[in-house]
Order: sequence, then structure tokens, then C-alpha cells
Amino acid sequence: MQLPETIFGIPLTTAEEPAASRLPRIFTEEFRFLRASLAGREDREFDVVASDRRIDVKKAAAAAEAVSSITGLDAAVCSPALDWWQMRALAERGVPFIRDERNLWMPFLGAAVKMDVSATAPRPLSPQAQRVFTNLLCGAWDGRDAGEIAQLAGKSPSSVSKYLAELSAVCPQLIEKVGRRRLLTSAGIGKDELLERFDGYLSSPVARSFPARVAGDAAALGKAGFLMSGEPALQLKTDLAYGGPKVIAATNNVVDEAMRAGIMNRSESPWDADATVQVLAYGVDFPDNRFIGQVGLPLVDDLALYLAMRGEAGDDPRLADAIEQVRSSACHS
Repeated sequence: MQLPETIFGIPLTTAEEPAASRLPRIFTEEFRFLRASLAGREDREFDVVASDRRIDVKKAAAAAEAVSSITGLDAAVCSPALDWWQMRALAERGVPFIRDERNLWMPFLGAAVKMDVSATAPRPLSPQAQRVFTNLLCGAWDGRDAGEIAQLAGKSPSSVSKYLAELSAVCPQLIEKVGRRRLLTSAGIGKDELLERFDGYLSSPVARSFPARVAGDAAALGKAGFLMSGEPALQLKTDLAYGGPKVIAATNNVVDEAMRAGIMNRSESPWDADATVQVLAYGVDFPDNRFIGQVGLPLVDDLALYLAMRGEAGDDPRLADAIEQVRSSACHS
């Protein structure tokens, strides 16, 4: 385990924690327990719960609490693999941490977090970065390098670099450097945990919607590039009972082309419309084709449907349950 040699420029000294033998094996098999102090502050010792691998936040916090209960000292979790999300989670639990000399939180020493560029606070993903994440979650782009993603997404390498940087800000482990190549990888993180980490940074893929009258049948809509979305799609994917008007979705280019071709026209009033058109902020690369024989066109993928419907349930427990079902499907498909 490689610990920082200094903290705030002050040498850090460590030795094996004598009380480690009294801790449960579930902790000692995963972490190394050290007694530490800063030069000139030997009277202010503290414990370190150390690992050189990616940690489980809950287990690391429990290990810190366990050693503190025996020694009576403050305990800090230390791992060079801590990402921004994990550091925030530890701080919210009141657990001190050390990632490296520039990224730490040790309130018992009066030290505040100092984030470097690689630990930039994440922000809501842009539409195209969200598209990359969607294709990572479904496994389609897992293991692809930046050049391959640029070709698949139809974007420039510089644009893809920006998208990967957005993902890395939320979870740095997703971007792996192999020589000069940068690989997009799930890093062994389960889909449930991956979506939990990113959920707060994902937005609805629906940029806008409008009522329309549709001249073409379902086959024509599917051929033009439209997908079924909204509650009709939710009804097919879950056990929700629904019988409302059709909801179809496509990117702005597809919608414009369909209107020029006369497949649909915008309606001045929703009462005059026979469909709601959702304009998507990014394309769906892997639509759900399971129900084409039943409805004549593909459906939006599970994650896109979940994000579009999230927050729409209101006080309807049936709708809320169906939305949760499709979220779960996105993680287990």
C-alpha cells in the first residue's frame, strides 16, 4: 500500500496498528490498518484504513468505525483509487479520507478537501455524453476506445474526448489508458451501481414535444426512423394498463424530414391531434425491437424511457411502479 509521503508538506509516518488483530476478518482481509502521525505532531496519532484498490464505501466506513471504537482514535480511509463520488460519500458520512496529498479531508487535523483537476466535481451530462453512457450501460460500447466511439457516434475525436471527460468526472474508473489509447470500460462496476452513480447527472432525452396529426401508418413511421415512447411504450414493457394516444419519438432531423414528406403535421390543438411527437436530444442507437410485430415500429430503449418518464408518476403508484420496472430492466437486460 503506497501512502502519501507527506501531508501539507509535513512527513507522514506510519506503523502497523496493534489493535488490528482484534478486528473482524471481514475487515482485515480487505484493508491494512496503520497507526499514523505527522512529524512534530506525534501526540496526535490517528488510524488509517488503507487499500490500494477500489473500495466499497460502506465497508470502508464500517472498518474505520470499528478500529476507532477499539483505539479511541480518529480513523481515515486511504486509497489512491478513490473517485469524486466516493470522496463525497465518505465526507457525507463524516468519515475522513486520503486519496493523495492534494485530495483529502481530515477535519480532526483541521484539513479541508483540495480537489485537483482529475477530481473535478461532475455536472449533468451533455446529450451526447449521455448517449455514450447509455451505450456503455447496455454493454454495446464497453471496451471501445475513443477512436472507435468517434466512428460509432459520428462525432469528431475532439468531441468524444469531451464526452469521456464528462463521464470521468462522475466516475474516473470508466476511462482506462492503455498506451496512447483511452478505453471506455465499465471497470467491473455492476449496472445497478453504475446507474445509481450517474442517475443524478442524467436528463430526459426529450428536448421538446408537440401534438401532431399522423398520416402514415406504424410501418411508415418505423421506416422513417420513429420509435414508440411514453406511456404506450411503458405499457408494453411492463404490466401497466394504458389505452391513451400514441407517443412517438425521433431526433429533430427525422421529425423535420417526416413533416416535409407529409407523414405528419403539427396540430394547433392537442384535442385535434392523434399523437404526441417527442423530439429527442440524441439518437437511440439500440432501440427495442421486441414488439415490432405487435405495434409496427421499435420502442425507445429502457434507459431512455425511464429518463423520459422519471418524475411523471405524481400520485399514481401504478405508474411509479412501472417506471421503476423499466429502470430495473435497463440494469438487467
